[in-house]
Amino acid sequence: MTNSPNSLPQPFEVWRLAFYFEDKPDVFKYRPVVVLDLNNETGEVLVAGAKVTSHAPRFDSPGEVVLQHWQEAGLTKPSVVRCSKIAQFALGDFAGCSRYGRLSPTDQAAVLRALTQLGYQQKTNQNNGD
Repeated sequence: MTNSPNSLPQPFEVWRLAFYFEDKPDVFKYRPVVVLDLNNETGEVLVAGAKVTSHAPRFDSPGEVVLQHWQEAGLTKPSVVRCSKIAQFALGDFAGCSRYGRLSPTDQAAVLRALTQLGYQQKTNQNNGD
């Protein structure tokens, strides 16, 4: 993981952020999150992120993407992106947090396919370079 105090999160980067539990809104766990999009339309910069977990994919749930190149993304164990678990983060939520890495082009495409199948609009900037 790298600290990136002066860099903005970019689409398809994986960051370590506080992810709040749906059933306990005051309880959170630091976990990897895939940055999906930056949105300036609301007057605040918001970052939409997909939850990343080391649990096996739930085949009865749509939007589960097994990362083929999880090590390239800077993760320490095989991981699944749960595209059905989208959260919004303020840019300030990234202060003091670490960047793991970036999804491979193959994993980026798989995440985009899952998001499209779930009905999310494809606005994500597909800049594959660092």
